[in-house]
Amino acid sequence: MNLFEYDLKSKQTRKITQFTEYDVKFPSLNGDLIAFENGGYVYLYDLKTNQQSKVSVQVQEDFAVGRNKQMDATKNINGIGIAPDGARAILSARGDIFTVPAKNGVVRI
Repeated sequence: MNLFEYDLKSKQTRKITQFTEYDVKFPSLNGDLIAFENGGYVYLYDLKTNQQSKVSVQVQEDFAVGRNKQMDATKNINGIGIAPDGARAILSARGDIFTVPAKNGVVRI
């Protein structure tokens, strides 16, 4: 699948992208640009210039496994609350939310 253009006056169809390995997926129009995915990459097709370009996408993750060291969150608690039944407490520290059991159990992040 590729992108096609249909002329309402001449009733002619023209193929405007030439992908052969993967299908064009999720096309979305915004003004004179069509954004779409192909082979895991995001592209923009400019209707004014009839040119397509690959969009550079960088995902900045902040998962615990991506951090270079672990910190003791107990020294950085900035918020606390107790469950209505008193079974768990909720803590906020270093941008994470923790739930802690009153007696026995697992700390959840």
